[in-house]
Amino acid sequence: MKNIADYRRLLQTRFNTLSALCTADTDVWQEWQLAEIVEEAQIQGTRYGLDLVAPEAASLTPRAAVAIIGKLLAAVGNVPSKFLDSAGACDYLGITEQSLYGLVERKRLTPLRGPRRSYRFTPQQLDQYLENSAA
Repeated sequence: MKNIADYRRLLQTRFNTLSALCTADTDVWQEWQLAEIVEEAQIQGTRYGLDLVAPEAASLTPRAAVAIIGKLLAAVGNVPSKFLDSAGACDYLGITEQSLYGLVERKRLTPLRGPRRSYRFTPQQLDQYLENSAA
């Protein structure tokens, strides 16, 4: 897992798969390694400070697994990103979006490229800009 977005995708995939198992024949889901699926998701979640205790492997049903993965998925939505989008950067700097785009155009700030060619900034980048502009 490279980042939290990858982890979120893993959880969503697991959630969808396990949800489909809930409607499947009992013999089918018993062949799945539910405990391993949930354990893998929880181990990855500890990297982001998410700790949930799963029930014993012997009592784990698809519905219980879906509930655990669902809780992890909801919790991962609350993990703050280490990047700020344009609006977040504007709030951080106390400027308008037009001013932010002007700073980028004049190469006073160098954004990281985000999804769909949007700008992303780290708080460290913005702090450095504030320090340089104050001097």
